[in-house]
Order: sequence, then structure tokens, then C-alpha cells
Amino acid sequence: MKYLIDTHILIWSLVDPGKMSTRIVEAIEGAEKVFVSSITFWEIKLYYT
Repeated sequence: MKYLIDTHILIWSLVDPGKMSTRIVEAIEGAEKVFVSSITFWEIKLYYT
């Protein structure tokens, strides 16, 4: 399966994976591919600058 993850999941997976449910972690780990939208990086820039 392929997944498109949102901004929160990307940040949590990198910074604090404990915030994600076991179901989400297992889905991402078992994914064929995981995609991140280009808008995610804009959202991060907007929030953290």
C-alpha cells in the first residue's frame, strides 16, 4: 500500500514517534511507499519561521 502522510505525521515521525498510534507506525513501516506533499514543507516553513 502507498501512503501520503500529512505534516503532523511527518514531524512526529522525525521528532517524537511516541505521539503516533501503534496503528499509524505499523502502517508506515509496512508501506510500499510513503509520500509527503510539497505543501508540507511550506507549512513547516510557515509555522517555524
